[in-house]
Amino acid sequence: MRRLGISVVGNSLRDKIDLAKRAEAAGFEMVFTSDDPGQDTFVALAALACNTSTVKIGSGICRSFIRNPIVTASAAADVDELSNGRMILGLATGTKRQNLFQYGIHVEKPAPQLREVIQIMRAVWAHDSDEPLSFRGEFYNIPQIRYRDPWQPRDRVPIYLAAVNQRMAQLAGELCEGMAGHPCYTRRFIEGFIEPNVKIGLSRAGRDRSSFDMGRWICTVVDEDAERARFACKMGLGNYLATRSYGSLLDFHGWTAQKEAIQDAFFNKRDMNAVANAVTDDILAEMGIAGTPEEAREQLLAQWDSCDIPILIPTGRFSSAEDRYQRTRRLIDTFAPLLAQ
Repeated sequence: MRRLGISVVGNSLRDKIDLAKRAEAAGFEMVFTSDDPGQDTFVALAALACNTSTVKIGSGICRSFIRNPIVTASAAADVDELSNGRMILGLATGTKRQNLFQYGIHVEKPAPQLREVIQIMRAVWAHDSDEPLSFRGEFYNIPQIRYRDPWQPRDRVPIYLAAVNQRMAQLAGELCEGMAGHPCYTRRFIEGFIEPNVKIGLSRAGRDRSSFDMGRWICTVVDEDAERARFACKMGLGNYLATRSYGSLLDFHGWTAQKEAIQDAFFNKRDMNAVANAVTDDILAEMGIAGTPEEAREQLLAQWDSCDIPILIPTGRFSSAEDRYQRTRRLIDTFAPLLAQ
């Protein structure tokens, strides 16, 4: 049975509900929503929980440090209750620039701090007593945690971690149930870098690979005009690849010259068309899916076994909310036939 997920990032709350219902009816296994300024993931997930019945719903991704871990744990448990155990908590540290410029939060040691966040959440979810908990660490010192949620359906909400570097991939294998992936993963990067480091983390925890769900987020654009789809997908990829902290991913593939061209177009020229043009055809072929419906289905089929579950992300420059909605709906309609086979 084929497994497939989709992100409804950036759509209005009402459109997210509509798209999640359509994805559920089409046979998608997972629907993810965003956590950005103006788009609170837990509000959206609560709405999806109350308007769907079988599809898993997840944060893609939840910003780890903009909320206290107790607040995040409580919100995740509430959504898990509303959805009857369908919640997936996708977590990421966010880049240094995102944390500082979008939220005014300075994060010095993201991986060690994230470890504490996960440890605190695991402890409170598993707590089944009226007695308070306490936690003392390098980043969090909470003397008295009064937490009890007798209505939560599970004592362990699955955590899927977004990771690009070695420490985060190992942390995912050690402490988490899955990988939220990254929009710029490739088969080569998963097989040559992510999987080996996840397995190191799994070994530390005494777990085997079957306990871990490798997700891969794929920038996807479907359009009857194949060239327009390819350009839009390149623009979406370029927006991610311009991030300096993701440069190692391009270096891994031998795309250092392309990295420099993308960053120059983004930071110096400030021209998104130039950014898209700097994303070469070989980058697009390995990282994205773009083309007519028939071409896109063929591309997904060729990449499906690169992970346990692909997560499609509608990407590119959107002219309006309606354009974003239609582009996401087009993905559902395009790939639904593959899930019916």
